[in-house]
Amino acid sequence: LAMDPFAMSHFVNPLAGLTPAGRADRLVDPNPAPRSKKRGRKRKMVKRKKPAENFFERVKLKDLKVLLRLCHERVTGTKAEIIQRLIQHPFMGQFANEPYSGRVSRVTSEVIGQKEGIHIDAIKNMLHERGLKTTGKKIELIIRLAKGRYGMAEPEDFAKNVERDSFGRILVRNGKAVYKERKVSLKRTPISKLRERVRKKCTVDKTNWSDYRYKTHATLVCRLIGQLLKKEAFTKKMVENKDPDSMEIARECMEEFLHNQKMGAVSGLSYSGWSFDAVYEIEKILDAMCENLSDADLTKHETWMKRVDQMASRFQNDQIFGKCREKIALERKIRSGHIPRPRNDGASVLLDEEKRQKPDHRQMAAQLKAHARKRQRWNELGSTGTIKFPL
Repeated sequence: LAMDPFAMSHFVNPLAGLTPAGRADRLVDPNPAPRSKKRGRKRKMVKRKKPAENFFERVKLKDLKVLLRLCHERVTGTKAEIIQRLIQHPFMGQFANEPYSGRVSRVTSEVIGQKEGIHIDAIKNMLHERGLKTTGKKIELIIRLAKGRYGMAEPEDFAKNVERDSFGRILVRNGKAVYKERKVSLKRTPISKLRERVRKKCTVDKTNWSDYRYKTHATLVCRLIGQLLKKEAFTKKMVENKDPDSMEIARECMEEFLHNQKMGAVSGLSYSGWSFDAVYEIEKILDAMCENLSDADLTKHETWMKRVDQMASRFQNDQIFGKCREKIALERKIRSGHIPRPRNDGASVLLDEEKRQKPDHRQMAAQLKAHARKRQRWNELGSTGTIKFPL
């Protein structure tokens, strides 16, 4: 290619052929970008809120005024004056302090920061005794309780299942409101729905969880399994009717728990006592249903119990279903004829009590013979002197 040597040199080196002044002009950007005035990012100083000394400091001012109006107190003044007025009130003052169990010092092993107060469960018990609803936030519960105490409760504040007389007044027995007996539904929940509830509990979103809740995740799942077993097996009388599906529900729930643990969805397995609720209910079901289960069912249940124990052995050194597996092994020995079946039913207990109450004639005869020999010996000794057998 025939090119101008100056242009070729300019292509190779853009500064070639220029004077020093031209090179300086070429190096300086004619349209420089505007420089920002902020050299660094300043952090805003966020003032930490002072921890609340009592419960009323965390409540909105309008709710505090509602409490004062219910107590027929003056509502004017600053928030601090209103809080002081509530603390000095004989009824509202008890809700100011919140209970806190404190923390244990690692150095002295002493409990630090322990506070006494009324727990929210105690407030709900007060509402239940008055026949009022027990749902809502703590401040809503206190307002509802104050309405009931001072006779300002509205119809929507009362529980729907409370008993009333012909005049519409709440029935009270021993100082507590009387509630209607709830009819227990015996309709069984499909096992697929129960398994779905366990799966949702295992795969819950843990984004905003605290460290303590993260550690107790397995405990919460097992607590749910225990509640499901108690409701389905005992409340709906599956165990009473000797229905083998009660153990099948336990197997399906624990299988779902094992599957989610294998996928890494369950945390807190190293936390002690995580399996107590579920194992306690399964042990009760197995004690009542072991004799009615077939050999295939015993093998099937023993298999998943071994899997749970193998999984738990990586986190703890105890066998969770050790007692249940011993019960299954004992049932197999009884069925094979190696040992007799223990009589622990109600009829055998009554027969044993009757045997204890009935006199043993053989024992009575032996006692009479011993008494006769003793009397004869006394008479032989008394023939030579003044000793006589005592009458």
